[in-house]
Amino acid sequence: MISSFRNFAKTKFAGLLVFIMIIPFVFWGMGSMFSSGNTNTIAKINKENISTQEFIDFLNKSGVPQNTIKENLNNNIIEELLSGLISTTLLELEVKDYDLIISEDTLFRKIKNNKNFLDEEGKFQRIKYEKFLLENNQSAPAFELRLRGRELQKNLFDYIGAGTVSPEFLVKKLYVEETKKLQIDFINLKNFYTKKENITDNVLKEFLENNKDQLKIEYLDFDYAIINPKNLIGLDDFNQAFFDKIDQIEIDISNDVSFETIVSNINIKPVVINNFKFSENKNSIEKKIFDLRNNSFDIFEIGDDYVLYKINNIEKKKPDLSDSQTKKEVIDLVAQKNKFEFNNDL
Repeated sequence: MISSFRNFAKTKFAGLLVFIMIIPFVFWGMGSMFSSGNTNTIAKINKENISTQEFIDFLNKSGVPQNTIKENLNNNIIEELLSGLISTTLLELEVKDYDLIISEDTLFRKIKNNKNFLDEEGKFQRIKYEKFLLENNQSAPAFELRLRGRELQKNLFDYIGAGTVSPEFLVKKLYVEETKKLQIDFINLKNFYTKKENITDNVLKEFLENNKDQLKIEYLDFDYAIINPKNLIGLDDFNQAFFDKIDQIEIDISNDVSFETIVSNINIKPVVINNFKFSENKNSIEKKIFDLRNNSFDIFEIGDDYVLYKINNIEKKKPDLSDSQTKKEVIDLVAQKNKFEFNNDL
């Protein structure tokens, strides 16, 4: 493994001279090895020295148990770990040599686009980010430092890889695809379809009668409470005390504690909604509760809030044409039906 890194160092890509010194680990006590302040050079890359202390820090961060290292001294584990440190250092020097950087804005976008911190609608949730850091015992600066390092290495490989020459046949194929021309003849059927403004009320009523079972609309009665650090613990921070209370609410739900009891215990006044019918202009919380209607009692995250909800009743009713939104939706259905029938005849 050591020789492989020497060979790598001689390549044009690395452009580095790696010198590895023999380390008398057998004569060290493992306890002192992980706490020693020895700064002797154990590897040299050009003019950059890697000290004993740097190697010790690398071992501590690697997560490899001390007992595992002790038991595998004869299996070249020290060489393997030292090779890992050298490869990491090589990459860092290459990044520095190419003067690659990651701006704060780029780093911020990487975090906001991390799927682990997005809700079901693809929006960044600060709660998920804070909870991730707490659960993994990490600080935000430490996590962002590791992320920055990974992105710099990725940019390095992208930069090096971009210098690869594409095969001529691929270049020609791409040229043909991007420069080809098509001649298309078409007939716009828009003028042949029944216009929405010409659909009468009698047509709408007949359509509803013929499809009365399929077109019934669900109306919901439900209560919900918006929960955030400010109204739950009196602070703006998403700290451990806040998440402990959220965990307790989830336990209460699983133990069939009533919605009324839970909101009373946390002293938050619920919002009461009756005869709710889904439409796009409703607020996001109520639309989310409608989407989750198959689960009548639960808690979910949305934005920077948690929402505890309880669905009290679900009733299917015939569409009411006196409601302008409902009438518009039925007209759209009739128009789509007419289009389908016209196209089918063609």
